Amino acid sequence: MTASMRRLLAALAVAAVALATPAPAFAQQQTPGLSIRLVDAPTNRKDDPRARIYVVDHLQQGDRIARRIELGNGTDAPLPVTLYAASARIEDGQFRFGEGHVANDLTSWTRLEPGHVVVPAHGTATTTVTVVVPNDASGGERYGVVWAELPSSRGSAAVVNRVGVRMYVSVGSGKEPVTDFRIDTLTAARDEEGRPVVRTVITNTGGRAIDLAGELRLGNGPGSLSAGPFDVQLGTTLAPGDEAPAIVRLAKDLPDGPWDATVTVRSGELVKEAKASITFPSGAGASAKPVVAESVEQQRRVLIPAAAALAVTVLAGLTIYGLRLLRLRRSERLRRVLTAA
Repeated sequence: MTASMRRLLAALAVAAVALATPAPAFAQQQTPGLSIRLVDAPTNRKDDPRARIYVVDHLQQGDRIARRIELGNGTDAPLPVTLYAASARIEDGQFRFGEGHVANDLTSWTRLEPGHVVVPAHGTATTTVTVVVPNDASGGERYGVVWAELPSSRGSAAVVNRVGVRMYVSVGSGKEPVTDFRIDTLTAARDEEGRPVVRTVITNTGGRAIDLAGELRLGNGPGSLSAGPFDVQLGTTLAPGDEAPAIVRLAKDLPDGPWDATVTVRSGELVKEAKASITFPSGAGASAKPVVAESVEQQRRVLIPAAAALAVTVLAGLTIYGLRLLRLRRSERLRRVLTAA
């Protein structure tokens, strides 16, 4: 491997990635020493990573669920904490929470017991979140946040410090709506500084909100060069029917290509891959034409029947060859018998 290629691979290893990964629990303001985490997850979602960090469930009218939430105190003094549920929404590809104690349907169905706790120094405290869906509730998915709030700071501009756990609750009779999405296109471009950029577009085609993360791999490049994986840390939440872009910025001296680009995107336990051949434009600020991303799963569906057909053809050929060889051997034995007689 040449020195220039080694430098390229080293640069690729530290490629910058746009957008941040969503955190399991999040803070509206800095909350020194106060932490929050979900303790319980439904047994029917044990394989869903989101259900271990958020309140995620599908409920029918009249259903009731309870989840325990633990608060931690990393300071040397007790922390008085107020707990409550407040509204949230999904907008512009982001999970956005409402101001203050603004309510919605989900928060009106939610109770926290106890609603006030004192978390001991370097200790923990637990509260229970209970959601009871009314019998006359309309169908659909609701969003909220269970907040743990410290007393506001004193002064002319009071600052509220709080940390929270997201809530995704779907309501409706029958089975839970399907969770699904597709990777629509891949676009190779260069930013204003000339760095190569890969853009992809994800569309939520299911009936539940999704939180996205993933990775990009490049292969079969100039000189058989491969690179990656590079994190596609979208930090994106999509409501049903929504779409959002994601950007991966790579090393400036990456060759133009062509490259075989493979994007893997996941939301909870659902993982999808898509491929496309891309070539980066030469000029800064330029963008190539978007390329439709071909689902790897679809490719496999095509390859499996093709492989099966090939196997049948080979087997048939071997069978015919075997029968011919058997007939030849029988003819040879018969000839020898007649000659001997």
